[in-house]
Amino acid sequence: MLTKNVNDLSLEDIGSMIDCSAVQAQSTIEDARNVIRYADKFSTSGLFLLGGVYEIVMPEVKEMNARRAEEGKRQIKVGGTVGFPDGAHLTSIKIYEVEKMIELGCNELDCVMQIGLALSGEWKQVEKDLIAIRKASEGITLKTIIETPYLNPEQITTAAKIACEIGSDWVKTSTGWPSSKKTTVDDVRLMKAAVGDQCGIKAAGGIRNVETLKAMYAEGARLFGVSWQAVVSMLEK
Repeated sequence: MLTKNVNDLSLEDIGSMIDCSAVQAQSTIEDARNVIRYADKFSTSGLFLLGGVYEIVMPEVKEMNARRAEEGKRQIKVGGTVGFPDGAHLTSIKIYEVEKMIELGCNELDCVMQIGLALSGEWKQVEKDLIAIRKASEGITLKTIIETPYLNPEQITTAAKIACEIGSDWVKTSTGWPSSKKTTVDDVRLMKAAVGDQCGIKAAGGIRNVETLKAMYAEGARLFGVSWQAVVSMLEK
């Protein structure tokens, strides 16, 4: 992870911390192909699409990474989604999603925790679900999404700690689906205070400009989920 002072970040540094994505319900195949295009152009950390879309475009993703390998460029990590957007799937369904995402060729997973159960204070069940996901995804980078726009500060702290303690590599703020509220700098600050250096923090949900990204970086986020449209507006020189 980058350790540069926030004021020293270049556009290339910023690109290397972005997961370029199109993971909304209305995301089209054209959106997916733009994700592939711009993840390649800006050498982003990774790219993220919904599972059903990968069934169509994964050959294009693999072709892009094969070409990058021939050119001596870093591989773009391929991220799959689990439990989108609400985390309320049966654990067995989430495990199936994990298996299918890996089978399709994903080497990272963003998994949504049981948000409704968290809001109900059913933390033991939330933990049980995440433990099963971690076991099923052994050897794969796992980011657990706690959906901060729905949680109060105490719930954000508890959720982040549980996600980290069960072995998540990263705790992620949001799917980007909530429309009433987006991820805030305070959310990132709370999560960093909760997990320290035990696992990484990925911020997502409403990041539309470099200034917001840098503010979240300053509070401890080191990965950022950003739509392909925002990636272009942020990084196009």
